Formats: sequence, C-alpha cells, structure tokens
Amino acid sequence: MKDPNNTRNTAPRRGSPLWIYFVVVILLGVAAAAAAFSGLTRADLDALAGTPLFWILGCFIIFGELRPIITPGSTENNGATTSTTFSFAALLYAGLPIAAALQAVAVITCGIFRSRSPHRIAFNVAQYTLSLAAAQLVLALAGDLATPSRLWVPHGSDLPAIALAGAVYFVCNDTLVGAAVALHARVSLVKALRWDLAYQVLVHLALLGLAPLMVVAMDRSALFVPLIVLPFIAVYLNASVSVRREHQALHDGLTGLPNRKLLIVRTEEALAEARGAERRLPRAAGLGARRRKAADPPDHRAGLFLLDLDRFKEVNDTLGHPTGDRLLQLVAHRLTHSVRPGDLVARLGGDEFAVLLPTVRDEAAAREVAARLRAALSEPVRLDGMSFDLEASVGIALFPDHAPDFELLLQRADVAMYNAKEARTGVETYSPGKDRNSPARLSMLGDLRRAIDRSELELFYQPKISLRDGHLVGMEALLRWRHPTRASWNPRRSCRSPSRPT
Repeated sequence: MKDPNNTRNTAPRRGSPLWIYFVVVILLGVAAAAAAFSGLTRADLDALAGTPLFWILGCFIIFGELRPIITPGSTENNGATTSTTFSFAALLYAGLPIAAALQAVAVITCGIFRSRSPHRIAFNVAQYTLSLAAAQLVLALAGDLATPSRLWVPHGSDLPAIALAGAVYFVCNDTLVGAAVALHARVSLVKALRWDLAYQVLVHLALLGLAPLMVVAMDRSALFVPLIVLPFIAVYLNASVSVRREHQALHDGLTGLPNRKLLIVRTEEALAEARGAERRLPRAAGLGARRRKAADPPDHRAGLFLLDLDRFKEVNDTLGHPTGDRLLQLVAHRLTHSVRPGDLVARLGGDEFAVLLPTVRDEAAAREVAARLRAALSEPVRLDGMSFDLEASVGIALFPDHAPDFELLLQRADVAMYNAKEARTGVETYSPGKDRNSPARLSMLGDLRRAIDRSELELFYQPKISLRDGHLVGMEALLRWRHPTRASWNPRRSCRSPSRPT
C-alpha cells in the first residue's frame, strides 16, 4: 500500500531545480549505459547466453532490491539493499554492461512492484548506472577490466584497486541520492549527506566487502554461491527480530497504536520540522516575509490533542475488563480512520489517547479535526448485545502558540482536556486564563495542609437578611485563611484548586 506521507513519488514541478537535476542525471545515465553497451561484442553475447550463473546473479539482485534489510529505526525507503553486493560482484566479474543491465532490471521490477512513479524509477536506474560506471573507470585505470567473454577473478594484489572502486561507487551513489534529497527537502547537500552517513558507510563497507568473495566463489563453483548467501539470510532473520522487538517497545500491546515513547519521538521530529520551516521562510521570501512574520501569527504550527473517554470507567466496571479492552480497540480503530494522512494516534494508557498533527494551519483547522474525531466516536457501539454511546473530551495545544516542546504541549493539552470535561463542551483549546496549574498553586496546596494543623483557618458567620421585610432568614459560614506571609485569602481563591474534580 502506498504511504500517504511519502512525497518522493510526486513528480517535481517542470522547470524546478529538482526537475532539472533529475533530467540531467537520467540523461547522463543513458549516455553511460549507451557507451557501455556499445562495447559489447558477439562473443560477449554468446558468453552471456551460455552462462546460467549470470541469471542466478540477476535473481539475487532482484531479491535484494525487493527485500531490503530493515533495521530498527529504518523503513523500506532507507533499508540496506543487498543487491549492492551482487551488482558490484557482477561488475568485477563480467564488467559494466552486465552489472548495469541486471541492476536496471531489478530496479524496474521493484519499482513496478511498489507502485513507484516513472520518474523515480528512471532516476534510480541512472543513479546505479553512473555509480557502477564510476567504479568501472577506477578498475579500468588499474588494468582490471572484465567482459562477459573475458571474466575476471581478483587476486590479493587487486584488493586496493577494488577498495578504491568500492569507495568511488559509494561516494557517487550517496552524493547522487543526497543531492536529490537536499533539493526535495530544501536543505543543504552537506546536511542531507550527514543525516545517516555513519550508517550508510558501515552498511556499504559490509556489502561491498563481500563482493570479491562472491566473485571468487562463482569462479570456483556455483555450489559455493549459496554459502555466501547464508550470512544474508542470518542478517535478515536477526534484523526482523530486532524490528519486531522495537515495534513491541514503541507500540501499545492492546490496540497496536504508538505508545508514549514513540509519540515523543514523532512529536520532536514534527517540532523540529516546524522550526526549520519557520527559519527557511524568511530566507526564501526576503525582507517582506520577515516583516509579515513579525506582525502575524506563526504559519508553521503543530498540534497535540489529548483525548479522554467520558464515563469509560462505568462501562469497564459494568461489563468487565475484556469488554472494556474490546471497546478500546474499537476506539483506536475509529480514531486512526478519522485523522488526516500523516497524523499520528497514540494510546497513553487507560482510556487516554493522544493525536499528533505534524502540520496544522490554525486553531480552527485543529478544532475541525477534533470535531471529526468526536463525531466518529459518537456513533453507537454494540458489544455483548448492548448498545451504548461513546463521548470524549478533547484538549488542544498548538506549537508554538502554547508551548515550545513536547512536555509542555502535553501538559497544556491535558489542562484543555479537563476544561472541556468541566465545561462539557467536548473540545477546548488551551487558554492561559483557564490554566490553574502553577508553582504558586502547588505551594498553596502544601500550605493549606499545614494551615489546618496550625489553626490558621478561621470561620466567620454572616447573617442573611431579607430585603423585603428586613427579617433574618438564614446564616452563611465564611472561611478565612490567615496566611502568615500572604495576609488573608479569599475562600474562593483558597478552595477552588483543592476542590477541582479529577
């Protein structure tokens, strides 16, 4: 299924820097491929047709493209493709035309299988072709040039040239991809290359280092090739176990939703992106944008919702925990199908959920999403032969309007959520005027406990007189707190915070 957040499949605007870059790289790739294939002879083609090992190698390359090694924290887009080992081995063993052709078939097959856009497939084919051509040039300068009719098997003395060719392949490949990422994300090339440089160096060192061993194994006997593949199988299995464990550590076991730990990571990423967008806008738009930015509210917001189910405890106590768990699973399903593409729904515990909006235009847009969530939950639920309605209270906090980091955003979304519960409005946005959480309040609560022991609370009786006839109709009791440093406190100020419902 396509990832709605993946914009790499969106074709760049014609004439844009990214579009020009794609066209240049693709044309260079076509030129390199044409030059390589023009050197093939009839003997090369006959040798290719009579060597089944080439087709086995092609299958390995296709499999490596289709099934990258996914490690914790990576995705299919940045996983380690084992095709690098086999395509580089093909380059060493039979030369550039065979390696480029096998790699191109693998990229096209993978692109069709994953519904990638034509421009992306063409760029990837050109990227690999140019990288292999650069490595081939190094090998040619060292005098190690293979063809399908004149296979080449490296010796120990050839390892320095192979290492240099591998380094050139990595630098060329990483730079071509990094430049595309930099233009797409509108960041510097250096920043794009540094994002996962250490990881890429380590991965390519291992993958390219196995290529000479693969060539030696192919030359000795085709039966040795599976022995080279066995380590890859072990790595695949270990990586899948690691990914599964990471998923368990970052997701709720009951609903499958992200947990608080993953919510923190995704929120910090969203806030960093919003901060970066704010910094880029004045540079791109000039002084006029900078002046407007100073006068207007920020345009790059992120939102965090805190959502709590009303009266869930009653349902849980009445129908039992198994039914309550099924209800939470149903709530999770409704929430995930009601948010926008790119938004994140997380379960914090109990009946409390959080929703991250990585980008949101303004408060009105955030409230619109919150209203849609409440509407989805309000649909009648039928469990164990009973039908009942769900209601939820939603608190909204926006970055940078209400808080600069995750912890404050969550705290203020929590305040807004309790305000929504108290006011029975369903949805509330954080308002400093309604926030009774402060260091002074916490200090007052501690002082109040000690005031009871020290007899600082005084009770006053005030008569209630009828204005109609002047008769005494009742009495009310007023509590005064003789605070040793804050003088006399009004009872409304003293009692409002301790009496707040939870």
